[in-house]
Amino acid sequence: MGNSRNNKNNLKSWTELLTESRESMLEAPGPEWKTTSQVAEETGVSASHASQKLRVALRDGEVEMKKFLIDTGSKPYPVPHYRIIK
Repeated sequence: MGNSRNNKNNLKSWTELLTESRESMLEAPGPEWKTTSQVAEETGVSASHASQKLRVALRDGEVEMKKFLIDTGSKPYPVPHYRIIK
């Protein structure tokens, strides 16, 4: 099977490569982009109520939605963010 020391070095290289790839996929939303939870907190309503209102506003063209890849600790996860269309 070869030198196990070389295999460990290769494994480290693969781990570093995959970590760098994962980090490069992550996106940082700008300050104008808000999650449903942030909108709920800012407006003083529940998250479910904010979600309902955001769906209606999205349908009516008042807001736009974009999913940003956010690191949740175990893997990147697409999280919807919203911003008001001016």
